[in-house]
Amino acid sequence: MAIVKLSKHDLLLVENPPPNELILGFDLDGILKKKDEFGVITPIEGGGGIGLPRYYVGLTENLTIPDGSINFVYGDLTIDGILTNYGKIVIINGALIENGTFNNFGTLQILAVPLI
Repeated sequence: MAIVKLSKHDLLLVENPPPNELILGFDLDGILKKKDEFGVITPIEGGGGIGLPRYYVGLTENLTIPDGSINFVYGDLTIDGILTNYGKIVIINGALIENGTFNNFGTLQILAVPLI
């Protein structure tokens, strides 16, 4: 078993990686992101294309996570609208707060990871 310790960092202040490498980490907003050799920082969405990771699904929103997508969220995921999951949702150091509808036909994983 491996233990991975994670912490939030200001990725703007983290040095750019060497060519052909990436830095992966949780930015100060709690979203898992990557930084390339040019300093470009982008969220890691898992290919879902629906705007996840996000912390809140609004009352009027009806979102579907397709099969084959992995979506990482740091902190609570609150659902007031409708979220249907066919892929995988990983909530790190948070909880699923269901005020709306959560249809889970995929995998939901909630992890408690110690911060360093």
